[in-house]
Amino acid sequence: MADPYSKIRTGESLDGIPAAAWNSFVDAAQWVKTQQQFGGAAPGLALPERGIVVPIRNDSGEARARFDILQVSDFLIDPEDNENHFNNRPCLIGDEPDVDFNGNFVILQEPAGDGKIAKGLISGISRVRLFVDSVYDAYADTIDGDPARLQTAPFGSCRVIARESGTGSLRGYVLMNTPQVMHCRGVADEDIGENDVGAVIVWRRTSATALEATDIEIEALNDLDGNIDDGAVVHCVSEFDFSANVWRWRIIQADCPA
Repeated sequence: MADPYSKIRTGESLDGIPAAAWNSFVDAAQWVKTQQQFGGAAPGLALPERGIVVPIRNDSGEARARFDILQVSDFLIDPEDNENHFNNRPCLIGDEPDVDFNGNFVILQEPAGDGKIAKGLISGISRVRLFVDSVYDAYADTIDGDPARLQTAPFGSCRVIARESGTGSLRGYVLMNTPQVMHCRGVADEDIGENDVGAVIVWRRTSATALEATDIEIEALNDLDGNIDDGAVVHCVSEFDFSANVWRWRIIQADCPA
């Protein structure tokens, strides 16, 4: 019996449907069929007790383990190809993180072969592997080129709610996608002209009264009237820029109290 879910080759078409579009439909249909067979939620969006899970195709080039990180790069079904599927069954494409502190990612809730669709947690609580730089860090986000874990920092798109003690590679739980705006304090690493972008070394708080410099450097826009001197203490705020898939930092206060 012919396989009803067989794909077509690149360059072929099916009644005017390009091969890439048809094969994306097949990927999504196979994933839904598997979920139905094993008691999972049939639509692409589920709300389990711990958060929101979406199907995501692993386009990282390698098989990924449970709790690995996939950076969201696109939606799987183009609305021009199938608007009904796009509207009702969200499906995403994920790749290896290519920037620190990306903020737009999922934590896989099951293993995902290369090119295969799996469940990814996009909002909520998940177990995850962490690289803990400091015991004082309360947030976590992506690491450029490392899909196996998140890094902790004084800011990030995830709130660390529990973890193993110490520093280095540890296991823990994070609450994903909590901040809509991130804040940090640091020191200007160069003179930054009005409306110019310059380097800021981020600080972390180590007690109620003490701060220490981190090895995290961000690029921040001087959003103030006038220049900012090298060494000035600054307060930065960041919002996510979906057009570039990155956080954009701007300085909103300078020479502020430490």
